Parts: sequence; structure tokens; C-alpha cells
Amino acid sequence: MKKFVRYNGGTQSYYSCSDPKNLVIGKEYEVTSINVRNWQTDYTLKGINGNFNSVWFDDILSEKETVMAFSSAVPKIGEKIAYQFVHPNQNETFFLINENTEKIEKVKHIINNIYLANDSKKIYIFQVI
Repeated sequence: MKKFVRYNGGTQSYYSCSDPKNLVIGKEYEVTSINVRNWQTDYTLKGINGNFNSVWFDDILSEKETVMAFSSAVPKIGEKIAYQFVHPNQNETFFLINENTEKIEKVKHIINNIYLANDSKKIYIFQVI
């Protein structure tokens, strides 16, 4: 099974690593190889040159991740939707990440302005604001 991780903004490491300037905070990456060392584990990522400390990434545990999303539009089947979600960084602060869904496959109105939706990659709980 493929391993996917999300960059959390980390830059510190025990051993030297590649410069993370090409990584995007909050973006998901596929891990193509894992190098376990004495004090650090490094990842090689698909489409990115270099080796990066594994603690700079959060694991995505299931094939379909669940995201609590904020959007200004109601999700509709067959359409993509722009949304934001809250992401923590290493300094225990939070920031908003802007993303777009793939084409929505299912939508269920839960209550008031809350919707459950999914695309081919993720499950979303949308709060329409």
C-alpha cells in the first residue's frame, strides 16, 4: 500500500537533509522510500528531489482522509469546490490552508449549514459560511 504524508512545516533534523524550500505546508506527498537511521528516519518523495526528515510530515492514515472544511458554497455533485481547513504547525499555532476538491461524487445535507461530501480522494465535512 502506498504511504502518503502531509508536510507540517518542519525544518529541523539531527542529520543533514535536503532543503525543504520546494515543500508546501499542508500539501500531501507520496513517500517512495524510507531510510531508517539511528536517530532519524528520512523520506524520499515522489516528484521531489532529496531526502527529508520524517518528523516534518504527518501521516495520512487511511486511503480516504476526512477533512473538516469551510466553504462559501454548498457542495454539488459533479462540481469542484474551493475550501479552507485549519492546519497546525510545529509551533502549536494554526493557520488556514486553501485547497480545491476533486469533482464531488456524493453530498448529504446533515443540518443547517453542515454537509457531508466526498470526492475520489477525501471525505469532507463542510461548514458553509
